[in-house]
Amino acid sequence: HLQLAALPEARVTLPPDSGLSRPEAVLQGVSLINRENFPYDAAQAESLLGKLVDMVGKSESPLGEGARIVGEALEKGELTPAELFRHVLNDDTTFFASWAERMPDAPRTLPFLALAAMGPSMEAAAGMLADKLPETKVQPVGTCPICGSMPLISSLEQKEGFRHATCSFCRHHYRIKRLCCPVCGEDDHKKLTFFTVDEEPGFRVDVCDSCKTY
Repeated sequence: HLQLAALPEARVTLPPDSGLSRPEAVLQGVSLINRENFPYDAAQAESLLGKLVDMVGKSESPLGEGARIVGEALEKGELTPAELFRHVLNDDTTFFASWAERMPDAPRTLPFLALAAMGPSMEAAAGMLADKLPETKVQPVGTCPICGSMPLISSLEQKEGFRHATCSFCRHHYRIKRLCCPVCGEDDHKKLTFFTVDEEPGFRVDVCDSCKTY
């Protein structure tokens, strides 16, 4: 609810068109903008981070304990929101690994809280950046055409069953090839499989035998 309320209030300034990839490059699979330069509302993200840390920190769970550790670090100045958000944009796995050691029962607490705080304004920015994408029905690769991140989930839409992916970073929604691995591009149907479970009707896990991802 906090994120939904924040989305229309986000204030984002896009980089000039000269700072974006050229349309012909995007059509070949290059992302429109580098992840480290992705625009977001820093003031809103900092405010949301505080609210999320307080809310999650009330939970008597590993995630709650992790949030309390983050809250203490923010209060002591050991960690600043600006520094944290910069590490998110840079996908700094070394930085987050050091924090994961401090909360082994919920090792992804810090990136979870940071992305949740940045999410509304990044989603707003993605909506604005989408207007600058060159027109194409299907993306040539499975990564996000805006930021180059991997998809979080894909869905089959319309009666034709067009496959769309949702970006794990900026939440942009885009169409990809239906019979193709979004990670490595494998399109040999003999190397692509999936499995389902009765407990999750309507969902399936797609598996690629070539790159061993799912």
